[in-house]
Amino acid sequence: MRKTITLSCLAATVAGLAALCAAPAQAVPQNFAQFTEGVGAPPKPFTFTNSGASSTFSLVGSIPVNFVYQTPNGYGTAPGQTIAATLTFTSQVSAPAATGFGFIGQPMQNILLTFTANAPVSGFSNLLTVSMTTGTLAGQNGGSTASLSGTQSSTSFDQVNYASDFLDFSIPFSNKNFNLSFDSVVPIFTLNANGYVDSFNASGTGTFGSDPVPPSRPPGGVVPEPGTLVLAGMGAFSGLGMLRRRSRRG
Repeated sequence: MRKTITLSCLAATVAGLAALCAAPAQAVPQNFAQFTEGVGAPPKPFTFTNSGASSTFSLVGSIPVNFVYQTPNGYGTAPGQTIAATLTFTSQVSAPAATGFGFIGQPMQNILLTFTANAPVSGFSNLLTVSMTTGTLAGQNGGSTASLSGTQSSTSFDQVNYASDFLDFSIPFSNKNFNLSFDSVVPIFTLNANGYVDSFNASGTGTFGSDPVPPSRPPGGVVPEPGTLVLAGMGAFSGLGMLRRRSRRG
């Protein structure tokens, strides 16, 4: 009897440890959108222009992109389906770059990305707008790749803001992040003598995530609260009742 109880306790303990190990320690953002450069985009369109304290990292005008929602959305495309769009992007340096362990971190500010659908739906075309007050452009010194990312959580100081005509960002989020990846950096990712990243051009892609994933909403509209739907339903039933009474009287 004692052996049976011991084995049962051991099995329960193992099962509990397995469940604990399998459960995530902290919810992580799930990607809800991404983009790649579209056909007709200029070669290496992302441009860092070294002008000392006035340096910028941006696009000259806008470029065509392939935008993808990875979740249900008010635009009407299935998750994973490509939407033809254009992207505008601007940002500025906020301080001289920092170096260490062979890497360069260039502080950036006033980061703004806007994805606009080529084909509006009901007059609305803002697929996604991403804004962030500060961020870091980082890469290996002398390398051909770089990244610009930001994370908003209870343990970070970043502030990531999303807006869209087709996703609802009015709900509470515990975590939001985005990551822009740049490759084919030319000439190389390196530090200029003035203390800021040297001028370069690159190609780029990006992913955008949140926890929870934003729900769909009608183009430009707001998803009604459950109480609003209940009241609307009661109003409809009330209207039908009045019509029935009138028809009986007639």
